[in-house]
Amino acid sequence: MTRPLLDELDRRLVGALHVAPRATWDDIGGILAADASTLKRRYDRLHKARMVRAIGHAYWGMHSTAMPVHVFLDITGETPLTVLHRLRDLPHLQLLAQVSGHDPLYAVIHAPSEAATSEAIDRLYSVPGVRRVNALPALSTTAFLVLDRVARVEPGERVLLHAAAGGVGSQLGQAARLLGAERVVGTVGSAAKVETAKRFGYDEVITRDRIADAGEFDVVVVVVDVVGGPARRASLDRLAPMGRLVVMGNASGAEDVGIPANELWFTNKTVSGFNLAAFSAAFPEETRQALRRAVAAAAAGDLRVEVETLPLEQAVGAHRRIESGTTTGKLVLEVAEE
Repeated sequence: MTRPLLDELDRRLVGALHVAPRATWDDIGGILAADASTLKRRYDRLHKARMVRAIGHAYWGMHSTAMPVHVFLDITGETPLTVLHRLRDLPHLQLLAQVSGHDPLYAVIHAPSEAATSEAIDRLYSVPGVRRVNALPALSTTAFLVLDRVARVEPGERVLLHAAAGGVGSQLGQAARLLGAERVVGTVGSAAKVETAKRFGYDEVITRDRIADAGEFDVVVVVVDVVGGPARRASLDRLAPMGRLVVMGNASGAEDVGIPANELWFTNKTVSGFNLAAFSAAFPEETRQALRRAVAAAAAGDLRVEVETLPLEQAVGAHRRIESGTTTGKLVLEVAEE
């Protein structure tokens, strides 16, 4: 078969399908200002010639009120390929692949609602051979968004990141390294967490009470603060001219820290805020791209997620540990099979 040449409408059709592979032909027609039946015929022609096929993620607002969930599957008693074939018939699986690493299968679940997403994840456990479902946390996505999109970290810059041993801090240190930061300094609340934090890409880890000490480390260009309180004020003082401070939490529970606008003016410093829920609602496509980036880094072994699994019976103790600030990484409560 002679393959047809792509004209301008064909190219626009391929581009629209790349963004929204599950959209209806009427939706695509409205986007491209073209007749839906004409677009369908063009796609059939290209598909028959094996020139195009639609794969990927649906644009969130056109398909679902829920965000896609990226999961890695731990397999037991079966080969990954055998389990993969069993999973193919489950609903709402947009992508299913065998990958290298500790968890051999990777899937993307994108259902029309949060309830349908939860049901789809639950059904994964009913498939023989699936031992555990590990979802890539939103914190990995947050790390890339806050450092790349908001702080705009450039290769060679020096970065200071608070709560380095926590869930988001463990991802921020590794993401900063992947983005080319020259020196990555982390802070922790106690000396007991220093060695833990060093596993996550940090060149140096100090306790937060040392931030203001002169000579402890050079001035930094970027600070990401999830702690608040005295650490926020001290961080601003350590910023170099043209430095950027990103506020994305107040884990200390301290009173808000007032930062005079005139101070920023005279010192050439910038303060920004970041909240993943608000950002993803306003910029779903950018969030999707960051999520893909985090998944690719995790699958390649460049981004490690530390998870401690506890039985459900220890839920009270888990909450107490979180409230006391003694946890590192993420805690997951596991429900035993009946």
